[in-house]
Amino acid sequence: MKSKKILWKVTAFLIVCFLLSNPELFSLALFIDAIGIEIFVILLEVQIIAIGGYYFRVWFKPVIKPFYMFIIKHDPYFFIPTRTIVKECPALCFHAVPFLVATIVGISLTKYLS
Repeated sequence: MKSKKILWKVTAFLIVCFLLSNPELFSLALFIDAIGIEIFVILLEVQIIAIGGYYFRVWFKPVIKPFYMFIIKHDPYFFIPTRTIVKECPALCFHAVPFLVATIVGISLTKYLS
């Protein structure tokens, strides 16, 4: 318990030293103090989510879309279930793994036919 108090004091001291060494960040510290650290972190999270969404739509999705269409065309058991479907039947998550269900069915048929 005592080590946590010492850790917080050392952290606060280092932050104050950092702000004193960079006077242009002092206004940022006053802003964070005024609105609260929780709201400041929420503002940062919103920016990260917005930037991540942009890069997902512009870079990631166009690269992955042809692979997705190939898998849809060649694997009849592949689909990505929604959250409500997964809540009702969690085993349907196996359908989201490409070619897994077809492989399991194929292995089970060859095992019994041999």
